[in-house]
Amino acid sequence: MEAGQQNIVVDLVLNVFNEFVAPQYSTEGVEEFNKFVTVEAVESRFKAGNIFILAKDEEKVVGIIEMRGNSHIALLFVEKAYQFQGIARELVHRAIIICLERNPQLIKITVNSSPNAYDAYYSIGFRGEKIIKTVNGIQFIPMEWKLKNIIIAQATDKDAHNILDLQKLAYQSEAKRYNDYSIPPLMQTLDEILDDFKNQIVLKAIIDGDIAGSVRAYSLNETCFIGRLIVHPDHQNKGIGTELINHIEKDLNSLQVTKVLKPYIFITNWAIKDLSPKN
Repeated sequence: MEAGQQNIVVDLVLNVFNEFVAPQYSTEGVEEFNKFVTVEAVESRFKAGNIFILAKDEEKVVGIIEMRGNSHIALLFVEKAYQFQGIARELVHRAIIICLERNPQLIKITVNSSPNAYDAYYSIGFRGEKIIKTVNGIQFIPMEWKLKNIIIAQATDKDAHNILDLQKLAYQSEAKRYNDYSIPPLMQTLDEILDDFKNQIVLKAIIDGDIAGSVRAYSLNETCFIGRLIVHPDHQNKGIGTELINHIEKDLNSLQVTKVLKPYIFITNWAIKDLSPKN
């Protein structure tokens, strides 16, 4: 970890904790949490192999997630001014991808949610009875997110029909939003998507044998364009889109391009930095 990074993480976590969580805790709970979030404790867990991912706006750290044992969220905090922008969700998705890389057999992610964060975790995909437990003064609600096995693979023209059907399903919400059902993704024909397969990189996300998502990319004048990122409505908000983007960016590394343009972004003006130790 970069020199001084631990201090920044600790300051962010404690600032958010003291404003939003500490008021619900007893003195014992606050003291117990403060013991867990010290520079020395964070550095020790980092060296032990815990995953740390930061969200940054330019050079400013605005969010942090820590994963313990490649399966449990130990810390997840976002600075007040950056909350409700999807940063926590994206941090969780990025963490899950790394956890799955380390343990492909992973079946669930767990978290001990603070009572006031229950609804936020629920919206991301975590589930658990809203029963508050208290240990050493710290109040929490045990929650878990059961994962399905996701396989990202190169799509072939044999997948064209299924991907086209999924595309037209996935873009229904956008068409409804703008009251325009003549948008290109809904008007594309099978012959046209087969042309895309000839001229573009097309990936698919498979869950339990079915195509649940897809993304395409092509290069032009040393620039790569990523588009048509689609995920089945039943599988949205589970990190599948993020995983597709990550995989296709890796595929683009083999092409001689100077920049990558994405019509799909999560949040403007902030980036994710993975600070987890490399195995």
